[in-house]
Amino acid sequence: MLKSYNIERIRRISRAKYFLYQDKERTINHLHRYLDESFPELIPFLRKGGDIKRYQGRSFFDSKTTLWFLENFPSAKKFSSVRSETAEKLRRMSKGAFSLIKFNELRNIAKNSIGVAFKETEAIIVQLVKELRNIQERNEELDQLLEPLIDETAPNLLTVPGIGYRLAGLLIGEIGDASEFPSADKMIKFAGLDVRVYQSGTIEKHGAIRKRGSPLLRYALFQAAEKSRIHCPEIAEFYSKKKSEGKHPICALTHTARKILRIVWALLKTGQNYSQSITD
Repeated sequence: MLKSYNIERIRRISRAKYFLYQDKERTINHLHRYLDESFPELIPFLRKGGDIKRYQGRSFFDSKTTLWFLENFPSAKKFSSVRSETAEKLRRMSKGAFSLIKFNELRNIAKNSIGVAFKETEAIIVQLVKELRNIQERNEELDQLLEPLIDETAPNLLTVPGIGYRLAGLLIGEIGDASEFPSADKMIKFAGLDVRVYQSGTIEKHGAIRKRGSPLLRYALFQAAEKSRIHCPEIAEFYSKKKSEGKHPICALTHTARKILRIVWALLKTGQNYSQSITD
């Protein structure tokens, strides 16, 4: 059973991390907007080169190389006149991903860029990069507080493929004391993932989910469902089965989120690690 005195601490930290994540997404969106003005070819070039795929599962803007690049070259004009010595620094920072060939190719693109180099836009990009760094530092500080609590309280949640410390924290914090739920169905209703049922005479129709309870819990469940269907063969098979039944992808993901919640309920109640038998 969960150590109840840890639940509130986990809830506070996890919610703070969630709001930091929202701040990060907004900052990244702003960065994209201003880069479209100052160096619109940059992100497509890096995406074409495969660099973004190196950061699968986390933001491309988590890369220290990316942040350093944007802080020093916030526009195509700035990069078009960069000296070749910078190529070696980029190569070392990116551990070889940003090669001399790529450097020269991007510099040529910058010289012919359609981007407009306003000083104000360059200054805003630099400020946004600093803001991202600040968010990352605060998030790392929260991670140092959260991870020991998860390890002490419910480390078995981490055995579910696709659930890491961030999602485990949200699940524990928003569910609370699992002993208050005698069945997984009760927890599903608490999460607002049960569907509305409409009856008229002998006709019964199922509508949308009720969406009561914590929206952060539903967010964590849908995130876990999305990740688990990629990393967990059993969950992937379950999701594919729902789609093969003719269900819309969002509907299939909702079913998968309920499946994840049943697994979480079982793990929190028993203290066992995840296994295929729990999904059956």
